[in-house]
Amino acid sequence: MRRLSNEPTSAFFRRCIERVGDQRKVALDVPSGQGRHALHLAKLGWSVVAADIDQESLRRLQLAQAGLPTAQSLSLVVLDATRELPFHRESFDLVVVIHALSLDVLVQAKETVRRGGHLIFETFGAQGRNWRALPRPLQVAELLTVGFEALIYQEKPVSGRPEAVTVKALFQKGASPR
Repeated sequence: MRRLSNEPTSAFFRRCIERVGDQRKVALDVPSGQGRHALHLAKLGWSVVAADIDQESLRRLQLAQAGLPTAQSLSLVVLDATRELPFHRESFDLVVVIHALSLDVLVQAKETVRRGGHLIFETFGAQGRNWRALPRPLQVAELLTVGFEALIYQEKPVSGRPEAVTVKALFQKGASPR
């Protein structure tokens, strides 16, 4: 089995982390998959909750983190992120939603971002027929209109499919309720 810590994180994710700065607070990675982004954050000193519905992915993440100095700063949770999450509102300084198969994950995860905290969102690419699960133009921006400011927002139309876009975005939750 390949060591997960050697798998690259998203370049966009790394750019967002540089912009967020060296907070080293509490982060949620959902869906975490095998944890490449969660491990990266833990290595940077963040306390991370890696959450996914796939128990096998989390098992692989657990094996990858065994013996690493980051092991104590990484917690694993099996959950369906399209349903209400088992965390208090505004629990995390950073929420990472990368390659979620449903925008319902974003809807649930945004509630867990603390005021002043950040949310990184990135869709998967439009390969094969997976474009059918991508958002429509401006749909992600509309979901985060209230309470969030877009620091980076990039949409790219899917070739030949005007009803779908890929999205890369970094949002910050307002310091006060809107």
